[in-house]
Amino acid sequence: MSSARSATAARRAVAVAAALGTAAVTVTACGGGQTRTAAAVVPPAVVTTTPTPTPSAPPATPVVADTVSTLTPDSALVATAPQGVTVYRHPGGRILRQMSARTDLGAVRTLLVTQRRNDGWLQVLMPIRPNNTYGWIRPGAAIVTPTTLRVEVSRAHKTLTLLQAGKPVVSYPVAVGAPSTPTPAGLFSITDRLPTLAPYGPFGPYAFGLSGYSNVLTSFDGGDGVIGIHGTNADWSIGHAVSHGCIRLHNRDITALYKLVPLGTPVVVT
Repeated sequence: MSSARSATAARRAVAVAAALGTAAVTVTACGGGQTRTAAAVVPPAVVTTTPTPTPSAPPATPVVADTVSTLTPDSALVATAPQGVTVYRHPGGRILRQMSARTDLGAVRTLLVTQRRNDGWLQVLMPIRPNNTYGWIRPGAAIVTPTTLRVEVSRAHKTLTLLQAGKPVVSYPVAVGAPSTPTPAGLFSITDRLPTLAPYGPFGPYAFGLSGYSNVLTSFDGGDGVIGIHGTNADWSIGHAVSHGCIRLHNRDITALYKLVPLGTPVVVT
């Protein structure tokens, strides 16, 4: 009997101990009756950093050179190239023409400057076909000098007027091209000046060659149809439209003009 009781007591002790153990776990987990949730162990977050792209530099803005006109009613620039000069279609572009140091008539190569860029490139009027063709020469490629002289030819009034600084100096009556071979209108320059060595011939004592050409004749008197200003042995023609395109003056007038007008002088025909 006593042993049975002892066994029963032992079983109760085990049960109590088990219960107490369970209670101990519960207390440990709950903290004395207050509900607490054990903090979970969270591994450190892996932070992925996306590199911020470095902003690319904006494309470089091309520098556009300023261009100014060098030709006004009061003045102009003349480029002289005693060693010859290379003329380009555009600044830094393809070659338009290689100009020799002398013209076919022996004059020093002289070109009328019409525009200038701030980087030194010069636009020049070319003595080639078609009329009013322009090209560009490099900075320092020619000797540049100013002029205040200008020649104006009126086909309607049959006059040639020399101006200095925009003011008329002298005016002469002239003959101009016939209706079938008109004197071309436009801007030109003096490319040649020479004595004809035949003062009583059809061209008088002196002649100027211009940068322009006849729009009708591709050749004339052994030349390529270049337009000129010269004297004449046909005084009756002055004041009329009868020439092959050239501008004729009385011999006394071309002699006076020859002393006043240098190479490169702009000539405007209207």
